Amino acid sequence: MARNKIKRFAENLQMPHVIQPTFEEIRINGDYYLKNHWQSFFLSGPGEITLELGCGAGEYSVSLARLNCNRRFIGIDKKGARLWRGAKISMNEGLQNIAFLRFQLHLIDRIFGPRDQISEIWLPFPDPQPGKSRENKRLTHPRFLHLYRLFCLPNTIIHLKTDNTELFDYTLDTAHNQNLQIEEIIKDVHNKIPPNHVLRLITTKYEQMFLNEGKTILYCRFRLFP
Repeated sequence: MARNKIKRFAENLQMPHVIQPTFEEIRINGDYYLKNHWQSFFLSGPGEITLELGCGAGEYSVSLARLNCNRRFIGIDKKGARLWRGAKISMNEGLQNIAFLRFQLHLIDRIFGPRDQISEIWLPFPDPQPGKSRENKRLTHPRFLHLYRLFCLPNTIIHLKTDNTELFDYTLDTAHNQNLQIEEIIKDVHNKIPPNHVLRLITTKYEQMFLNEGKTILYCRFRLFP
């Protein structure tokens, strides 16, 4: 396993659509040089951007990039060995509207700015951070929503897909308390929507594992700004 990780880290360095900001570039120097300039990064040209936060192997980023050539997609994860898979697949398929970022999400406002045209965020099966003491680490906590608002467009939509009822209910409560428009709630994705819907067409590794365990998959979509 360690040998595979080392190999993947080395391959990540050779893929131009994999960006790995260093400690000095972010914590010491401040904003990353691509902040407010992501529109010029993609070979496919400018367009609104979708972020997949905690992307893992990048199943959503890659699948959505295949389906939507007019949008740009960025998968973000702190573990390079995870996102390597999505980066490798997208490179082999010649997808030019996708990139992958390796860094810590609590620094996300140093990577993106309001001119980057980000209008959609996907949170497929994020760490639920169970318990009151870890609440502020949830990706739908008010502090994260505040960070997203620093760089997202006014029409930005957030998608949450999870098997965790606590995280799901917490997210709905947070959206309600912040007067955010909740556009859709589905409490059993695989029994309530048709097989050709995007929520069922794209299945992550964790989602399949949860389904095999007999768990129910939950989904909600809401607006980032009141």
